[in-house]
Amino acid sequence: MQTILDAFIGRNISFKDMNQVNEVIRLVTDLSNNIRLWENNGYTPKEIFEKFEMPNLKPLPDKPFSVKKNKIGRNDPCPCGSGKKYKKCCLGKE
Repeated sequence: MQTILDAFIGRNISFKDMNQVNEVIRLVTDLSNNIRLWENNGYTPKEIFEKFEMPNLKPLPDKPFSVKKNKIGRNDPCPCGSGKKYKKCCLGKE
């Protein structure tokens, strides 16, 4: 996209406002997503997305997930694996 905008600047093409810039960017993006490429065996990037990637997408969950931490008690075994009580091992290091 930067290369295209640099080409506009190099040719002294100016835009009236941000709406016009956004419209040009939308058109260039649409063009690049619908152009057949040799590297893609003649497929467009849009066709590759729809054929191979879209079927593997999963919908987002309704609620965001949260990670619950189990609180370590002072007399529980230390999670570092030393075999000592937490209060005698890592609790004293904090």
